[in-house]
Order: sequence, then C-alpha cells, then structure tokens
Amino acid sequence: MSGAPLIEVVSWHQDSTLELYTVRVRAGAGAGADELTLTVPEWGRRANEIGPFLRQWITEQVHLEQSKLRKGCRRPDPYWVEAWRRTHPWL
Repeated sequence: MSGAPLIEVVSWHQDSTLELYTVRVRAGAGAGADELTLTVPEWGRRANEIGPFLRQWITEQVHLEQSKLRKGCRRPDPYWVEAWRRTHPWL
C-alpha cells in the first residue's frame, strides 16, 4: 500500500540490543515513529493472541483510509487487502 507509514519488523537476530527472542515493530520513521516490542516474558504463553493484537496495533497506526493499493511484484496479504476494501467501500 502507498500513502501509509512503513511498517518495520526487527528481530533479536538483527538487532543485538534486543533481548533473546524479542521482536520490535515500528510504524513510521524518525522521531515520530510508533514502536511496539514483543518479548517472551510478556507474550510467550499468549502466542495465539499476537496476530490479532499486532493487526489491531498496526490498524491504529496506519489509517488505511489515507492509503492506496499499490500494484507490485509481491502478493499483498489478503487480510490487509480486505481491511483496505472495508475502508474504501465505494471502490
């Protein structure tokens, strides 16, 4: 999608400052970026809740009504395509 902030996902493999098995999700760039950190102590026993929680968090950050579907070489995630269509029912 274009017009929405970039979502960046970094795992403990990629950033040595993160604790073991930790994942950081960032929406946007620079000082105004919103960030979420998923750790094992907090989420280890609630793994089935991570997907819905993360999708809700991203939805709150991205504002799909301001974005556009972009044709590209990668196949878009069907969940986000459907979410975009719900915010643009006239298209």
